[in-house]
Amino acid sequence: MNILLYLHGNIDLSEKTQELINIACSWKKATDGKLYAAVSKEKKLLIKNKIEKWEIDKIFILEDSKEDTLKKTSSFFKKISNIINIDCIVMGNSIFERELAPYLASIYKWKFAPNIIDFKIDGKNILWKRFLYGTRAIQKFTTENNSIVVTVSSNIYKKDEKRPVSRDIEYVDVDTEKDNEILFTVESREEKILQKHPLENAKIVIGVGKGIKNKKNFSMIEELADLLGATIGVTRSVVDNGWRPEYEKIGQTGKIIKPELYLGFGISGAMQHMAGVRQARHIIMVNNNPNAESFRSSDFGIVADLFDVIPRIIEFMKNKKS
Repeated sequence: MNILLYLHGNIDLSEKTQELINIACSWKKATDGKLYAAVSKEKKLLIKNKIEKWEIDKIFILEDSKEDTLKKTSSFFKKISNIINIDCIVMGNSIFERELAPYLASIYKWKFAPNIIDFKIDGKNILWKRFLYGTRAIQKFTTENNSIVVTVSSNIYKKDEKRPVSRDIEYVDVDTEKDNEILFTVESREEKILQKHPLENAKIVIGVGKGIKNKKNFSMIEELADLLGATIGVTRSVVDNGWRPEYEKIGQTGKIIKPELYLGFGISGAMQHMAGVRQARHIIMVNNNPNAESFRSSDFGIVADLFDVIPRIIEFMKNKKS
């Protein structure tokens, strides 16, 4: 099976990026096929001399800088498919990739397998596994081993520190500037990540629920995050109220995270959200309701008003750093 791996976003060989590359390498080995990668032009210098230690046979470079539109990126994939035979397109689970994958599948009439966590080769078929309802259930389904677009859930596989020695990789430039074909009229919304540490890679995450009451109160959350070197994550209700951006949402309809510490404030403990944080090493919840469901999933619980607790932590951290 020939696999095309799409490396979107910041190609800095973070744990998330290494995780995705290792998954694709394992699939290549299991299917005895070829592994190709696709990146934008500005990322070529970032990956040069870094990605060669993985078992990638060829890397395609998108010459046009307008990578993050569905039309331009799908045109990129189409031109690659005219150069090589592709059986499977693999990508991550960012907001843009969750839009791009079904878009590609619909255009080329390929099968679509979202949120994959594992697979097994069975002759000409592949048995896939994916999470449902956050991480509470696993669905198994089978497809043929060709013409399929796959998105992979984050924080499922461990990064592999030991790879083969550096090897030569062929780089192929792909120009889409002159491609005027209009595939769909849909435009993708851009994912503008403002986080210092993306949620998927963050060691400390401060989770915030509707107990924060309003958007204005996030100023103290941001101050606390800066002092702790943490990343902010939120529940669905916070996003639905327009208080925080979509990319900070954690849970069944957001991101699955795996930090060393998850510190939650004003979170009721709904299954939708807790499914995204259960892999955290330590979970501390602060809620003024002693019967809050969030305490059932926490390692430590503090029954108190977050508006009393957060200022005290901020004061303590400032005194410690002074």
